[in-house]
Amino acid sequence: MTDSDMSDAGDAEITPEQVAELVQTAHARGLMAVEQGDVAGGEKIFHGILEIDPKNAEALNGLGVISSSKGDLNAAERYLRQAVEIDSQNSQYHRNLGFIYAGRGRLKRAVRSLTEVVRLDPDDTEARYRLAWVHQGRGEAAEFESGLRELLDVDASHAEANNDLGCLLAQRGRLDEAEPYLRQSVEAKPENAAFRSNLANTLMMTGDVAQARDEFSVAVESDSGHVEAIKGLAMAERVLGHLDAAMAAAEKALALAPGDASTENLAGTICKELGRYDDALAHFKKACDLAEGFAPARSNIAMIELLRGEWKAGFSDYEARRFDSSIVSPRSDLKRPQWDGSDLEGRSILLLAEQGFGDTIQFSRFASGLAAGGGRVVLEAPEPLVRLMQTLGDSVEVIERGSDTGDIDVIAPLMSLPHLTGVENESEVSGGPYLQAGEPAAEAASVLAGAGGIKVGINWRGAPSHKEDWKRSIDPGMLAPVLGVDGVDFFSLHIGGTEKVPAGITDLAPYIGDFAAAAAIMAGLDLVISVDTATVHLAGALGCKCWVMLPGVPDWRWMLGRDDTPWYDSLTLYRQPQAGDWASVVAAIRRDLQKLTSVR
Repeated sequence: MTDSDMSDAGDAEITPEQVAELVQTAHARGLMAVEQGDVAGGEKIFHGILEIDPKNAEALNGLGVISSSKGDLNAAERYLRQAVEIDSQNSQYHRNLGFIYAGRGRLKRAVRSLTEVVRLDPDDTEARYRLAWVHQGRGEAAEFESGLRELLDVDASHAEANNDLGCLLAQRGRLDEAEPYLRQSVEAKPENAAFRSNLANTLMMTGDVAQARDEFSVAVESDSGHVEAIKGLAMAERVLGHLDAAMAAAEKALALAPGDASTENLAGTICKELGRYDDALAHFKKACDLAEGFAPARSNIAMIELLRGEWKAGFSDYEARRFDSSIVSPRSDLKRPQWDGSDLEGRSILLLAEQGFGDTIQFSRFASGLAAGGGRVVLEAPEPLVRLMQTLGDSVEVIERGSDTGDIDVIAPLMSLPHLTGVENESEVSGGPYLQAGEPAAEAASVLAGAGGIKVGINWRGAPSHKEDWKRSIDPGMLAPVLGVDGVDFFSLHIGGTEKVPAGITDLAPYIGDFAAAAAIMAGLDLVISVDTATVHLAGALGCKCWVMLPGVPDWRWMLGRDDTPWYDSLTLYRQPQAGDWASVVAAIRRDLQKLTSVR
């Protein structure tokens, strides 16, 4: 049959059955034409069908699909709506119309059409998947999650749904729940570098960095140009301490994405860990040039400035941290203006604790100075620090985080105070004690009283969640040379871990309910030895003698090339001579501890 035969058929005396057969044949030819790339031919055939049968839903659907492929979405929607009106029980028509609505941003209508598809054809996983994402586009998070879960009830191996649900759960911090879904997505599509990178990122967050590195490596093998996988590999190698490998991966990512600010920032971070501070600054500054106001890079510039003792510039640039989503921020729900450093006399200020316990202890010293200026000072702190912070004195009111703040005029993040008060150099801070210790609980006091030698508190590990914990914490087995010094009684100040306290150390964790309890115990010791964690700040704030074990590239507050710190007079710093060399640090501490026991 030719096209002219079909167009002339309307004038012929033929039966309804012959018309139906004619239309069916033409429809098949139209579909074949479209499949073979002859869109114009297919369109002509479908229009011919409508001349014979104006209410032919199949032809209307075909014209809708063709119009969509040509970018004429108005016509596509018109044809598909007519098809649905004629045959409302055909899931394919609803599906095509729902996809058109979704593409045009008409999400309410898309939900209606795609929900109808699912009702008519529960096994249509593509429609279910699109419906879930339409809910996401409407900001309906619960419906998005439930849609993905319902899809997986139909097809448990659906790669995209497993990936999306895994990512959603990971973003919500439900990492243990997320991992199986992400693994399933990788199993379904092992060559998909994005899916494997998502799994690797989740493994990084759970602390399984070695496995994450392996997954990133496979992702890069699958797609050598996948920048995010390469960047992930660089981050994993950095955390594992393989800095040369990390730098090589970062440079590869830079070559592939030379204009990406986050990659420049990553390269700068690795240069910093290598002790190449000028190179690090160059990368950070380029990141800022590429993305104006790029907070992570500006914060990193600040950390190098502070490492070098450039306090004025450093504390000014460190204000960028407040706009870095990767840094834990204080409460943002308080509708109060930010303090600008102006006179507080007659006004009230709420100081918001941020980041870690050690940061709060270190910067709480500035609270009393603000109160001396005539303002009412309220310090909001996490519950484990509340009792300790109350020893700052009566001039500072201390409340638990999340409590009613009362009538407050202005607010300020605690770590912004050096900048806001104009601190420019180390001569403007006192290293003397500013917190007080109470009496230890009877059980703790009894344990300490039973010691016959020098009483030394020891802590080998910080919080695993800290992003720099990989380089500051050590295996307690490395402390064996120190623990072997005669005439010393060692007491563990490490809390919150699951590892067994090494032999030769008395565990005090059962008696440390909060930082006030830790302070009471610490005040009864002769010496504290610790890696860079909140234990160090507590010792310094109390004026307790403390030896600090630092990595070769330390946190910004310890600066460079010195064994003392302006922040705390009672601290002595023991630095790695090169990255990873804890043995030299342990040997130096053993030597000095032996000297201390010989004096006794």
